[in-house]
Amino acid sequence: MGGFEGVKNAAGAPARRAPAHGVMAHASPERAEADDAHALLVENLRVGSKDAGDPSLGALGAAFGPLDLTLPRAGVLAAEGSAKARRLFAAALSGDPRLRVLSGSIKMRSNAIDALSPADRALAGLFVSARPFPSLPGISTAALLRAATDAHRFRRGLDPAEPIPFSRDLRIRSRLLGLSPEEISLPLSSALPPPRRHLLELLQLEVLQPPVAVFDASEEEGRDPAFEGVLSRAVEEGRSQGRSWILLLEPGRAKAADLPSFRLPEPESVRA
Repeated sequence: MGGFEGVKNAAGAPARRAPAHGVMAHASPERAEADDAHALLVENLRVGSKDAGDPSLGALGAAFGPLDLTLPRAGVLAAEGSAKARRLFAAALSGDPRLRVLSGSIKMRSNAIDALSPADRALAGLFVSARPFPSLPGISTAALLRAATDAHRFRRGLDPAEPIPFSRDLRIRSRLLGLSPEEISLPLSSALPPPRRHLLELLQLEVLQPPVAVFDASEEEGRDPAFEGVLSRAVEEGRSQGRSWILLLEPGRAKAADLPSFRLPEPESVRA
């Protein structure tokens, strides 16, 4: 497997595999403050469905956990597991309202986010890529990013972004990712081919620059080596700015790419 070889640890060497429990990724020492070195801290997390008997929940109908992990600032981790485990893990971090916390806690930069809604977690700086990819009729990537940017600015007491500079910056970032102006002006749709959907998510990360990004880099919808190279560069650029990443992968891919990793617990093995 290729594509992720460009992701390095703080010393410039390829990142090494981490133990499966109580996991900690490599961090840049100059960015890790002694009293608050972590970007994300998950302790003894167990979640379950609020309505386990609802067949429409699919993967979210099972319980998940326990899980412990520490993601340092400017760190990178690969979370390996089945599609069901990856989806439950992402849903638990994003605060999916169909789930309930059975035990444990989630902290981001020392702030507890367990009680926050998905929107408030996003405003706090947590980005979780959506699987399955959502369809938002009538809402383009450009419009979504403008609204998200203004929401973040409002939270910091700032005025909305100036339209012309924002649009210019968005076009530049889009072009660097290989996206055309037409693509970012189209309504978001699950019908888009996988590589383009993933690039649109990366564009969201480039514009919003969240402190913590949980990105689904699995190959469920096919492999795209070119996209893996783009993702590797995005990860390294983000880490150079103090941002942290968790990449969701199938079992075995992190070892092939020499990434620090941990194994997600299988939902079937836990009961709510």
